[in-house]
Amino acid sequence: SDVGKAAADILAYPDKHAGKTYKLVSPPFSMNDLAEAFSTALDKKVSVTTVPYDAAREAFLGFDFPEWQVDGILELFKYIDEDS
Repeated sequence: SDVGKAAADILAYPDKHAGKTYKLVSPPFSMNDLAEAFSTALDKKVSVTTVPYDAAREAFLGFDFPEWQVDGILELFKYIDEDS
């Protein structure tokens, strides 16, 4: 997508973009759309799974994420879930 190309250019040439602000927008997509794109790219079936918040919290903590960060991630996930 154009957003991906723009992000790649910004990351590859940060000096060229220093001090600039961009508004990058992409078409909306669902988690199923994303899974389908991964399935195509990887040539294997990828499906969407919903993980309970408590299980996600345990997993993140198990990967040594700091508790404050896990709380922030889950807060973001809940916000996204409320909007969908």
